Amino acid sequence: MCIHGRLPCGSTPCRVALGSHLKLTYATSTMLALATGSIAVVCLPSSVLCSHLNLPGFGPIALLGSESGQLTWQSQGLPSDTLSAQNALAILHTVQTPLVIDPSYQAVEWLKANLKASGQTIDVLPQHDAHFNNSLELAVRFGKVLVVSEVDRVHPILYPLLRSDVEKLGGRLVVPVGDKLVDHNPSFKLYLVTRNASPALTPDVTALLTVTNFSITPSGLESQLLSVALQHEQPELESRKAQLLHKEAGLTLQLAALEKQLLQALATSSGNLLEDTALLNSLNDTKAQASSVATALDDGRALAAQLDEQRSVYRPLAARGSLLYFTVVQLRQLDPMYCFSLASFLKLYKQSFIWGAQTAGPPTTTNSSSAPHEADILARNALLS
Repeated sequence: MCIHGRLPCGSTPCRVALGSHLKLTYATSTMLALATGSIAVVCLPSSVLCSHLNLPGFGPIALLGSESGQLTWQSQGLPSDTLSAQNALAILHTVQTPLVIDPSYQAVEWLKANLKASGQTIDVLPQHDAHFNNSLELAVRFGKVLVVSEVDRVHPILYPLLRSDVEKLGGRLVVPVGDKLVDHNPSFKLYLVTRNASPALTPDVTALLTVTNFSITPSGLESQLLSVALQHEQPELESRKAQLLHKEAGLTLQLAALEKQLLQALATSSGNLLEDTALLNSLNDTKAQASSVATALDDGRALAAQLDEQRSVYRPLAARGSLLYFTVVQLRQLDPMYCFSLASFLKLYKQSFIWGAQTAGPPTTTNSSSAPHEADILARNALLS
């Protein structure tokens, strides 16, 4: 089955739908990456528009990534909200140089962990480093991955690299770096990072970059706090959710393999198809296996919906925590002394579960009726005390 889950792969409607998916995905991943969460949610294609375009269930994450891949990113330190996942896809799939706006530096830690997991050699240095030019030249020459931090404005020495001004000179590929022509290694990659939520970017530089904005938003922080709460209070739910997603990914790959096997059998057959007994038996076996896999996928989706319903019990707690953080952040307008980082707040938030458990007394077996009560106790005792 295709992306719609209904049309046969390779059909004309499927190809048209896939093209529409790709166009909308390109628009959302490139044009909305710079926007904050609230603006991006408003600008994303609505369900009405997607229904009119015959694109049910549209989403860049569903087309370019997978939920099992998101679990891997989260284990590497990526925040668990949807905006962070969309930004991660933009960073990993762009052909331009990414500029990561990340005041909390959570996404930067994920980026470094992700690059190391892929076996790449990484150099991290600030743009104002005294040896920046020399380090940049060596990275270009030897094909390293260079992560440049504290990029409040793009240094002019980077412009030829951003434009990919690579030329041939005597059989070699060279690129200008400062006043030198340096051998260009195709393995060289450049990532720009800044804590500044509003870096000074001229229009000509912005056109050369893929800008992703990881500035924390209320909804994004709520998703992160919900994940932390579940890991502490109901770790078995998160474990079952992870196992379910990995199983679903495996079943999806198995279903795709069966479809490929079916098309291969039809393409290599000769003569009258109705008289080819071996082919008909193979088609029946493939159909039966595909049906069982599809049934298992449906059962998995039903179980996922049940797990999400159980997880939503702790969403009010996460919402209160998000509200508390943004309330505390506003205190700096009264006095600069009140300056709180997201990292310190998350540390306090995790510690609050220990305080809440001590205040609430010995833990009891949590069921569907008592979970909301326990979440409310935790919110009042830990966050509002």
